[in-house]
Amino acid sequence: MVHDVRTEWDDVQVKMGNYKPHEKVQTGYENFMEVTEELEVYDSKYNMNAQQLEEKAEDDIDFDDDDEFMKNYRQ
Repeated sequence: MVHDVRTEWDDVQVKMGNYKPHEKVQTGYENFMEVTEELEVYDSKYNMNAQQLEEKAEDDIDFDDDDEFMKNYRQ
């Protein structure tokens, strides 16, 4: 039987007390939207102060001021 498919028979049996009511199962799309909303709210850059951001930039091996490409790109 497919999930979340209810028939009139099931509804009558629930009403009479023979079956327990079906619990709503969260669909994949609903789960995706919930996680997406949580991730949109969270941004790690906003939770860091200026010193932490500078340290993170210093630790990044791709962030090099002496790099010729970066000098040319900035110009």
